[in-house]
Amino acid sequence: IAVAVTADSAMQIAAVAA
Repeated sequence: IAVAVTADSAMQIAAVAA
């Protein structure tokens, strides 16, 4: 679960950065 949440957060952060 923790790994999934981390991946999701990173994905959202990358989207915002882009």
